[in-house]
Amino acid sequence: MRFSRVVGLAVAFGLAASALPAVPAAAATPKCTLTIGAAYPPYQDYYLLTVGCTEGNVESFSVHGSDQWDDDWLFTQGFGYEIIVDGGKLNEDPGAGDEIYAKATVRLPNGSKVNVGTNKVHGRWS
Repeated sequence: MRFSRVVGLAVAFGLAASALPAVPAAAATPKCTLTIGAAYPPYQDYYLLTVGCTEGNVESFSVHGSDQWDDDWLFTQGFGYEIIVDGGKLNEDPGAGDEIYAKATVRLPNGSKVNVGTNKVHGRWS
């Protein structure tokens, strides 16, 4: 008798708990990656920049040069996830090389937008 009451209470509680509305899980922030492709034929000294994310769609992105004290804003791609640029636009430091990253505006599947930073790409483009 006691076992059936326990089972009955567990079933009743389980049914009551399953009747509660589900709380939507917070959307995870996607990881975004900047890639800078080799010279884009047939345009020598031009490069293809692409921002790809693990989730959502990139609506726009800005490109920055990483520096020790203050990062340089280089340009903004107002729509989409890629752009072809002259290597001179990526030359933000004199000397051995540059460190380029992007800040992307990403629309998630639920319709919300998030701003996500990318990895740094090291290179010399001009």
